[in-house]
Amino acid sequence: MASFSFQQCNISSCTHEVFAACECCHLNICTIHINEHSNQRNAQFTSLVDEIKTLTNRISSFELPFLVNLEQWRLESQRILDSFCNEKRQTFLKNRIEELDRLRLIVEDLVRMQDTTPENINEIKTLIHQIEQDLTHIRFNFHPLIIDENLIVQFSQDLLPCASSHRMIKLTTYSYAVLASNTKHLLVHRDPNLCLLDRQLTIIKQTPWPLDISDICWSSTLDRFIVVTLVVVEL
Repeated sequence: MASFSFQQCNISSCTHEVFAACECCHLNICTIHINEHSNQRNAQFTSLVDEIKTLTNRISSFELPFLVNLEQWRLESQRILDSFCNEKRQTFLKNRIEELDRLRLIVEDLVRMQDTTPENINEIKTLIHQIEQDLTHIRFNFHPLIIDENLIVQFSQDLLPCASSHRMIKLTTYSYAVLASNTKHLLVHRDPNLCLLDRQLTIIKQTPWPLDISDICWSSTLDRFIVVTLVVVEL
């Protein structure tokens, strides 16, 4: 009778046949343990999703220090703006009331001294009309409130990891910190030369460059690099 053998699951005390290599523990295990490990990974991902939801809810609650301080800053800024507007309002009203008070005193003095004349009355009427016109047709110029983006500076770091550099090119001390690229090449100033590099950062062509460089860019329309100097544009 022919005999056959099978590879036993690497999990201790398990006698089942190996089904596949586990991506998690890299052991050769049976279908039962493959499913167990898969369920464990799924549970971990579910836990991570819950953590993300918790952080999302925390952000939405406005309890983060930055948001708390931002709201405090807004309230204080609103208080300053309200104070400024109130000061302008009071100054406007005070000046107009003082004008009317002076006019009223003039009228009362004329009446008391019984020195009223048609000319006085016309003058008073003219002044009253002028004040009334000034109240409704005063000339003013409100400049828009310009918010400087630098009023609030947020210092933060990128939380998601960036890919590490796998190639580097050393630039000389007096090289201009400008460069441009297309899908195949990179153009960079490496004093005293303007260098064309391939994707491996190998210099495939270079030419002496005595001029200043303002910027370098690639034009897909012209299908060439453009070097902008302080006086000319080189194609």
